[in-house]
Amino acid sequence: MLTLLGTPRESINRALLAKADWGGMLLFGASLALIYAGLDQGNRLDWFGSGTVTALLAGGAALVVCFFINEAVVAEPWASPTVLMSRNVLLVMATLITCMITSLSNTMLVPTFLTAVAGLRPEQIGSLPLVYTALPICVVVLVAIHLLRRIDARFVMILGLTSFAIAPGWEPASPGRGRWTTSSRSRWRRPSARV
Repeated sequence: MLTLLGTPRESINRALLAKADWGGMLLFGASLALIYAGLDQGNRLDWFGSGTVTALLAGGAALVVCFFINEAVVAEPWASPTVLMSRNVLLVMATLITCMITSLSNTMLVPTFLTAVAGLRPEQIGSLPLVYTALPICVVVLVAIHLLRRIDARFVMILGLTSFAIAPGWEPASPGRGRWTTSSRSRWRRPSARV
């Protein structure tokens, strides 16, 4: 409701899109991707003991510096440093970072459960995140693009935020009751050690 009432209805500004700072967006997006990958793989690869994690974090930090330099010299900056350092933007960024960090535990929950409890090897559970996470995300992106072309963007935003709010309370069928889990466990069970 707040999204509908608080967000003005605006048409697509194609003139602004034509003179957008694509270089700044690319630098900022790539820097966040590198930093996120470094933080995501840091625990697994022993943080700064790994050259990969060090390179990811250093590369991300270097691209952040390049982004701020780009925004200072470009004619029409995508996001000026004064806007990025404002209180509201910092609150949104802190919320997004907190959400990303807390969601990492959810992404590791299913693989850890299937490895520790069901006794599956990591290569046997690789298709599960692909089928139940990656493919639905691709479908949802296409549906969102289709909806944005036909209805008000505020309603699409409300639908997305409502989905985020409902998702933590949604509970699928118990793993022990599903046909896939039972048959997979019996087929892929790790062989027991023989004495």
